[in-house]
Amino acid sequence: MSPQVHPHADAAAAAEAALSAALQRVFASDQARDLTGLASIHQLADARGLPGWLLWCNGRPGAYQLEMVDAASAPLLGAEAVLALRYFPSPEEPAMAEFTEQERELRLSPAFDHTGTPIFGALELGDTDLFILGRLTLRLDGVGQPYQLTWDAPADGEAVPAWDLGLPLVDGLVAALCLAQGRGPAAACALRRSDGVGQPPPGWARLWVGLAGSSGLPIAEAGLRVLAHASDEHQAQPPLNPEWWRIGRRHFHDADQQSMCCCHEH
Repeated sequence: MSPQVHPHADAAAAAEAALSAALQRVFASDQARDLTGLASIHQLADARGLPGWLLWCNGRPGAYQLEMVDAASAPLLGAEAVLALRYFPSPEEPAMAEFTEQERELRLSPAFDHTGTPIFGALELGDTDLFILGRLTLRLDGVGQPYQLTWDAPADGEAVPAWDLGLPLVDGLVAALCLAQGRGPAAACALRRSDGVGQPPPGWARLWVGLAGSSGLPIAEAGLRVLAHASDEHQAQPPLNPEWWRIGRRHFHDADQQSMCCCHEH
């Protein structure tokens, strides 16, 4: 989406409602949290009033941030929202060394509090690529139901291994959306970058998930090859998770309401 497009309030509200509903379903159950790997959550809003979330995943000592950076309405799409995905590493984890010198200095600065996340107003990430693990695009139909989620991860190399760091959060988010819809994806695929004919794919680049109400597959793009595709749990292979198709059929017990949110101050 063009950065000149001003966020549309209705589109942003629809995307926030859909994501909040899915995450609330997860954090209402300890069992659902264990299956999705999502451990804690704290909701945010930026200076423009656009929503965001801080999330923690099992097995990852750092914190993730989802920040809505653009939203627009369209007659045929319903609504589309773009979210920046960031990861703030723990200084104790090996992944800290993969970040740039600027990012490491910021992470160790007073701009971060004891929770490992930026203090409100102390660090303006905005349109920067600091700590970035890519962009998520969520598309919704005319009644606000998500029908497509795409994650575009930046190329690895001098940058952090964005795919490996971001997949736990994106995996859990897809599972949360499937849980909220009560069914698995219509189809899902992962695409790798291709350096040319006959060259081995250097790494995963995009995860595309067609949710309930979706049909077809993403349009092929130059430089991308579909190397993992599934329409049910039996076809799923990493990085596609068969739990995405199973979780909508599961029944969970409600958890202690106090476990639904991260109680840290931000």
